[in-house]
Amino acid sequence: MASPTQTHGEFDDLAARLRGNTLHIPNLLTIFVGWPGGVNARLEDLRDEINGRMLGSVISDPAKIKKYTHADFGFLTSTWFPNATWSRLKVAAAFFVWAFVWDDEVDVGENEIDNEISGSKELVRLYCEQSLACAYKALRLGYDEIRFPPPGSSPVRSMALFEEFAKGLRGQDKGQRDLVRREVELLILQVVVESNRRQDGSMPTPEQYMCNRSGTVGATCLLSIVDFMNGFKLPKWVMESREMGHIWEETCSICYIINDVYSFKKEMDVGTFHNLIPVLFHAQGTNEIGGAMNRILEMMQQAYETFEAAAASLLSRAKGDRQLCENLQAYFDTCRTFTTGHILWSLESKRYGLKQYLQADSSIIIPL
Repeated sequence: MASPTQTHGEFDDLAARLRGNTLHIPNLLTIFVGWPGGVNARLEDLRDEINGRMLGSVISDPAKIKKYTHADFGFLTSTWFPNATWSRLKVAAAFFVWAFVWDDEVDVGENEIDNEISGSKELVRLYCEQSLACAYKALRLGYDEIRFPPPGSSPVRSMALFEEFAKGLRGQDKGQRDLVRREVELLILQVVVESNRRQDGSMPTPEQYMCNRSGTVGATCLLSIVDFMNGFKLPKWVMESREMGHIWEETCSICYIINDVYSFKKEMDVGTFHNLIPVLFHAQGTNEIGGAMNRILEMMQQAYETFEAAAASLLSRAKGDRQLCENLQAYFDTCRTFTTGHILWSLESKRYGLKQYLQADSSIIIPL
């Protein structure tokens, strides 16, 4: 099995072209003018819950528990959902912790301990199939034709946290839970695509990459419970509207762009290039990283404008129904805190180690 730093010739060339560049990341919050932010009042309680019980329930290695404790998923959850009640906050936290721990098992950039899963297409496929079967069972959707592992016996240990997440949703109707199932299925299937591409050593086109990354970032899984997190249910016509489609698409795009921009240095250091920055850099065929970064900032600005236009259109369509307008505003504001929260967490978390590159104006300057 090749190590994470043993790349194909194409990647060796790409790495050589990237080295010596300096990555300038402006304060991304300035793009999202007027978008709310905040931290849930139960942050410290949530940190105790995650760093104690949740991580300990699925990880036995003290070094890995320490790594995830430093990542501070409590802060991540609290900034994405600053207004959530304690019970709902714990549901979202269970998803976040599950998603990171589960994904790291098949991510060569994260797999610090020699784990054969990430280097084998067959093992990745089996891992994802077992996980998906467990997810179906946990959401209680009645897929009786699937052979499920007995409760609590999934060979994928991290699925115990997904079961906790799903348990929090059991009071929701089947339609809501099936929506979650659809997005979790997309996440898992796109992880298989991403893993296969990495193992093949192939560089995707920007279009291929963005399609795949929209699934692997996992944001749509949390978008599917935004109304639950706020304690209401939006009508079907709203959820199926063209505007809501834009809200989801742009929120998802912003989330994966933020993640890719802030995690790039960490990923480059371990020799993995499945990231929007090198994908655009490779496609542009230059030796200057500034062009890729400029394109990313344009994408974020366009996503912001499309989101705002879609939100305004839906609010206009709902005028005359005061309660619906209030619920829509709360829904949109939660989507907005996905962005502001993700930026704040990325800068603060030790997962990406960015504090050493942070400037007084909240920009980032990273020598590569």
